[in-house]
Amino acid sequence: MNICVYGAASPIIDKKFIEVGEALGRLLGERGHTLIFGGGNSGLMGAVVRGISEKGGSLCLTTLGNFGIVAVENIRRQRHASSQLF
Repeated sequence: MNICVYGAASPIIDKKFIEVGEALGRLLGERGHTLIFGGGNSGLMGAVVRGISEKGGSLCLTTLGNFGIVAVENIRRQRHASSQLF
């Protein structure tokens, strides 16, 4: 299922909300869903992206332009780097 999550990209968010975002992302990844997002890799959006990436879930970027492309490339690199740690 394709699921869009909209959340703040601010880096100034209480850690408890970041943890919930990461948990949501992990749950989406475990269940084989695709995250539709705007390319942010910080704040709540980044938390959900990190969580789904951790579980091998799929990402669908809706942002056009260099920022979105850079965000997806960074996520791919982080996933590749973290997979070598385990």
